Amino acid sequence: MSRNIVQEVTEYYRKHTPLIHRVFGDTYEGFPKPELLRYANLESAARVADLGSGFGGPSRLIMDQYPNVEHICCVNQSFAQLKIHARNLSSDAAKFHLLHADYHSTGLSSNSFDRVLFLESLEHSYNLDKAMREAYRLLRTGGQIFIKGWFSEYPRKDWTLFTTAIEKANASCFHDMHDLVNAMYNAGFIDVKILPSCTKGTTQNPEWLTNFNDTRVSLLDTEFPIWDHMLWLRHAIARDNQGRFYKTPYGEIALKDIDLDWLMQYFTHGPKLGVGFTYNHYVLVATAK
Repeated sequence: MSRNIVQEVTEYYRKHTPLIHRVFGDTYEGFPKPELLRYANLESAARVADLGSGFGGPSRLIMDQYPNVEHICCVNQSFAQLKIHARNLSSDAAKFHLLHADYHSTGLSSNSFDRVLFLESLEHSYNLDKAMREAYRLLRTGGQIFIKGWFSEYPRKDWTLFTTAIEKANASCFHDMHDLVNAMYNAGFIDVKILPSCTKGTTQNPEWLTNFNDTRVSLLDTEFPIWDHMLWLRHAIARDNQGRFYKTPYGEIALKDIDLDWLMQYFTHGPKLGVGFTYNHYVLVATAK
């Protein structure tokens, strides 16, 4: 890949942080529903590292919902987002450590956290191996990593044009899950499990990993239905008084260079043509040995 992800991400948030915050608020898309967050086992964690912490909403909600959590370190490379987070801290501010740093190399003490979280931030990683090694270094023995984000089970050569366009427009990298799992095991993690929180854009399906086979990985059991993983799209597209679709100001960012007529045709006819999503939403958890 010839893209400079670091430069793209830096420029993306430098330009668009105020608008993104205005549209999504403090939690953006990074905070899992309670049914998903239970897989992070936060009820037994005292110290948490939130790597790529966004506007801080997820960490503050975790602190509110899990009284046993004594400390959260929020690592973010966007100073603008950290400023918004700091502005919203209340009387429990002493429990937070806001760190302006690259989560691939935080400078934090080794073996000092019970949980490491990546809440829709690993899509901005320029080096999965380095990110996983750093996460592993931060965790105590028996500590756990919780990853929620967008990945692909397809090799990049088989991606649809939609996947490539969305990835580029949002300064993201939808890493191949094969590469992510390899990076986790290479770093030292064990017992990797995956939850397909969105499966082929429709429902939970026992044949969810048609292009992912790895005997080292097991499937997390779940009984709750998936949520609408295209929620962000509702913020990107709207209708005028004549019922015609148009891009919102946020949509001009998230759907940059994507023709709206083509996009609507894609959503209407793509699944029938067998060219559905080649990226999707997943949760991964693992343990530091």
